[in-house]
This record gives sequence, structure tokens and C-alpha cells, in this order.
Amino acid sequence: MAGPSDCYKIVKMIMERQYQPVIVFSFSKRECEAYAMQMSKLDFNTGLIHLLSLRSASMAATLG
Repeated sequence: MAGPSDCYKIVKMIMERQYQPVIVFSFSKRECEAYAMQMSKLDFNTGLIHLLSLRSASMAATLG
């Protein structure tokens, strides 16, 4: 696939407009893998989750 797929564009728009959650189905293994690679570039975490993950990473760094 060259460039972002329509599926990627739709999911990105859903995230930007905060219409999530969304479920995406693909019956093609190849398309499913390609979509997964594209979706990995999106950030699905909310601001609160970012803060909690940063705090968790900070605590792990001080303990480890």
C-alpha cells in the first residue's frame, strides 16, 4: 500500500474528532497487517493515560 489507506484516514479522523471507540475489521491477513502497521503511528492514549505512563516510567527508572 502506498501512502495512508482510507482505513487509516478514517480512524485518524475518528480520533481527532473524539468519536472513538471504533472497531475495524479486515478479512484479508495482508490488509490487516498493513493497517496495523499504519495504526501503530497513531496515539490512542488520552492525556490522563500519558501522565500515568510517564509517572509509571519515572517510578520504574528510580527503582531499577
